[in-house]
Amino acid sequence: MGWLVLLAVNSAWLETNRERLHLEEYPGAIELPVKRDTGIEIIHAALNRRQARFNLQNATLFGSHRMPAPDDKFLESGIAAVNKVNEIKRSIFGYMNLYWGEKDIPDHFTRDDDEALNAQLKWFHGHRQGKYLVIRRSDTSCPIDRDVYTALLNDLPDLQVIFHNTDEPGDAFNVSEITFYMYIENFFR
Repeated sequence: MGWLVLLAVNSAWLETNRERLHLEEYPGAIELPVKRDTGIEIIHAALNRRQARFNLQNATLFGSHRMPAPDDKFLESGIAAVNKVNEIKRSIFGYMNLYWGEKDIPDHFTRDDDEALNAQLKWFHGHRQGKYLVIRRSDTSCPIDRDVYTALLNDLPDLQVIFHNTDEPGDAFNVSEITFYMYIENFFR
């Protein structure tokens, strides 16, 4: 199924927009104008020429390469950039416990902690299992600013960040994204 869903991607749209998806203000990040998390997984898989993978958890379908981010409301709060970066790394570390086994999540990260996280991210990318962090954003707001993003990538240069913008969903799919999502979800039930 992971390869089959890629057939729903509008290849003309993908080629036309490949460069436009990269954000000038967030170097290395991409913005995907899709409606659902499953759309992110499918487009990310198409961009990286790998099969899409999905998980159904608590009645929610999402891409299995997606790492959970802290709650948007937390990221948008007025806390200092260093604390936002730390909380994002804590979220990633918690996700990595799925692979590492249960390790205590550090309250604050040392260079060694950052190196371990980054090495794991690099391994995933090298084995075509690229993990990505999804940050929701709109045309008018983003829960992390450029300073937070830059600090995060300084600590974790192999982190792939995808900004999910539902304000302007494009024609990324040859079929209705909502209908397609429902078919995929029903497959997993």
